[in-house]
Amino acid sequence: MRIVRTEAIFYIAPGKISVIINDLSKENPVYSFSINGLQLAIDYETSLRKPVFEYNSLMGGLRDAIKIANQEGKDTSMLQTKLDEYTKKCFGVPKKFIKENPNSELCIEALKMMGKGDPTVPDGTDELRVLFASLAENIRDGNTGKDYQKTLDKLSLK
Repeated sequence: MRIVRTEAIFYIAPGKISVIINDLSKENPVYSFSINGLQLAIDYETSLRKPVFEYNSLMGGLRDAIKIANQEGKDTSMLQTKLDEYTKKCFGVPKKFIKENPNSELCIEALKMMGKGDPTVPDGTDELRVLFASLAENIRDGNTGKDYQKTLDKLSLK
């Protein structure tokens, strides 16, 4: 019996969620995760976590390639341009979700994914404030919205 430890990140909301893990290790050492259940969990996985994770993986590979190229004294401008492109696309995922779903509870999670803001815009913190202000009032005034407002307040102090 082979035991493999693997992790998956899920957005958990009240309700029932079932997780199916398919062992694909014979053809491919990667595990497949399927989520069946709450629409919020499905939306989180398909609209936010998965695309952001994919861009982050690509960006990590480019950062490694840039580091190696720098050590070898090679030109990194094309790699840096591609990294900037992927960074912009990565931050575009939560931005697009927020703009298209201002009533969704997941918007706060999308804002959290943006951390201190998009480094490809002049002031990422201002952009976070604009995105937060665009959310439906019930999302901004809910517990998670109030907590996120505190995060924004702390960012402005730095």
